[in-house]
Amino acid sequence: MTPEECIVSLELPAAARVDLRVPKKQLTESGGFTPRDRRRLQDHVDELRWVAALKPANTGLAQYSDEERDYAEIVVLALQVRGVELDSSAGRRTQILIHRAIPYPLALIAADSRTTGLSLAHKRLARGGERHTVLEEEPALVCLPQSRAESELLAPFRDSLALSRLGARDLYALYDAWLVRLTALRAARLSGRFRLPRAPADAQAQRAALRVCDTLNARMLALRRRARSEKQVARQVALNLEFQRLRAEFEAAHRSL
Repeated sequence: MTPEECIVSLELPAAARVDLRVPKKQLTESGGFTPRDRRRLQDHVDELRWVAALKPANTGLAQYSDEERDYAEIVVLALQVRGVELDSSAGRRTQILIHRAIPYPLALIAADSRTTGLSLAHKRLARGGERHTVLEEEPALVCLPQSRAESELLAPFRDSLALSRLGARDLYALYDAWLVRLTALRAARLSGRFRLPRAPADAQAQRAALRVCDTLNARMLALRRRARSEKQVARQVALNLEFQRLRAEFEAAHRSL
């Protein structure tokens, strides 16, 4: 799936299209970055393009506002990185920095030399009376399936993204619907089937189960590395028992995806 195919799948209104290049200097001077972060953006952002600005006037969807959030606009950007892969730690950090730099909820469609990625993250107003926005949590970052084996997962995901199929009443609901679909794709890469939640509680349960699977998988990988270097038999047995316990927890969470 190419970045342009991803953009097309969103079925963005023509009136929302911007198609302007974002100067890198404007990005790095947005504030709040360490010198190391600015260097990362300078080194790894090849091109950043402002694809669209979704607003009530061009979507027919209401603005959403409460004590914590103000969704008056959703920005869609296309990022081309260089010298880094999207799923590497440096690639992920670059995408997170761009989410931090943009004051609006952002749908970031990224590409490296071999794959396309999509990332989303809800934003809220900063506490303490300040008017700038902050990320509610780390962005959900997904490299879109490229292999033939994953094509069955990608097709229903791609078909579910169009604005006309989301049934959203306001911009917050629109953005959350995209995030639900991104989470469902991440879950599908573990479960082997793409399943959209039927209700908000189901979506929360799917997201929670995915977080548990991610955490347990990281812990199991760490245990494997420790077991390979462990010389004492008794300690090897203990590590194996711990691994089996984590594996059972992982399978229980996996079944709920």
